[in-house]
Amino acid sequence: MVWWQVVVLSVGLMSGVLAIVREVIGLYSPGQAIPVAKKRFWSCVRIAFILSAAVIIYSEHQKVMSLAVDLTAARQRSAEIDRRPIPSLVTPLSPPIVPLVEPEPPDLTISPEEISRKVDAAPLLRRQAVVNDYVGIHVRWDCDVVGAIDQGQERIRLLMYCGHTEVYAVIRDTPTAKLLRREDKLRITGTISKDSTALSIGLDPAEFTLLTRTK
Repeated sequence: MVWWQVVVLSVGLMSGVLAIVREVIGLYSPGQAIPVAKKRFWSCVRIAFILSAAVIIYSEHQKVMSLAVDLTAARQRSAEIDRRPIPSLVTPLSPPIVPLVEPEPPDLTISPEEISRKVDAAPLLRRQAVVNDYVGIHVRWDCDVVGAIDQGQERIRLLMYCGHTEVYAVIRDTPTAKLLRREDKLRITGTISKDSTALSIGLDPAEFTLLTRTK
């Protein structure tokens, strides 16, 4: 309750309806002593205060009841919304279309002998730069096996000679690879590795086809 509202309403009653009541009583009771008039005044004050408080209490009660009704309605609407099925915002995606990438055809114009000749013709400090110019090129060479090293992780390093050029190739560890022998002739297809040096050209990764097996 706001007490200043009670005071304002009490003053309004004292200067309005109750003032008229006091005047009416004074007209029909002339010549009353001052104490009686004071008593009548303060009685009107108490009546004004009680009536004002009752009006304010009733008004506040009505506000509370109105808020309670609004809150109940809001809870019911919230419950109805919660019961509604939530629409799915995620639409099923079709699997991505992966374009078929055909393997790059090997460059048959580059031979290990050509790389070896250009390396030998270059100054000593420029030879590695010459080899680096060929890194990443896909080639196919016919070579003779001279050795093999198991590198682990299902990888085998084949040591070969392609003509008079020393070449190595990193291939997958397969049953066929395990049966390779010295001087077996292979057709190696692979990519010239960045680990190639002026002394040994590397193919990594590489695949092989057995052309001739040593008897």
